Amino acid sequence: MESIIEHLGTDKFWRFRIGIGEQREAFTIKRVKPIDNFVLGGFSEGEKGKAREIIKKSVKAVQDALEEGLEKAMNRFNTK
Repeated sequence: MESIIEHLGTDKFWRFRIGIGEQREAFTIKRVKPIDNFVLGGFSEGEKGKAREIIKKSVKAVQDALEEGLEKAMNRFNTK
């Protein structure tokens, strides 16, 4: 994020967080594989289907934000 902000010269832009990993408590992080492999590695067989679902949902969230406004999209898609 720091690099993007530096290159754009602003931090005033929409950010969409997308993830497929397990939800973890803030203070109990259990790593199954090294973080660089987790972030930069490919999807496991079990994650591939979930990744497709998340990508479709993410596209819909961006479309809704552009058409209806960011706040409405956030209310619709930000769930736990």
